[in-house]
Amino acid sequence: MVLVGTLCGFAELKLIAWTAGYFTMQEILLSWIAMMSILIPLVIVPLRMAKIKTEDNTTYAILKFPFEIHAAWIMAASLVNANVLLTDLELSTMIQIKSLLPSSR
Repeated sequence: MVLVGTLCGFAELKLIAWTAGYFTMQEILLSWIAMMSILIPLVIVPLRMAKIKTEDNTTYAILKFPFEIHAAWIMAASLVNANVLLTDLELSTMIQIKSLLPSSR
């Protein structure tokens, strides 16, 4: 459980960097890097938490659901952020469309 707490703390620090990079400075590349560094620990945490047996819905709601919903939100936001980055780099529409194909499977 110590590793889970460390990973969550790391993700929250990166969330601060993402907020500063995207909302304050409009640095899209910095925002994307921060988003990816948030995503990695937030995917690891639910995978490690899956080993914990939950007997009832209350335990699940307290222990697992918050991590799962946060990881899901970051995954969706990461896909959007990647597309914004491609647009910001002024890549062709075809490259942007092809970059979406892996996320549609």
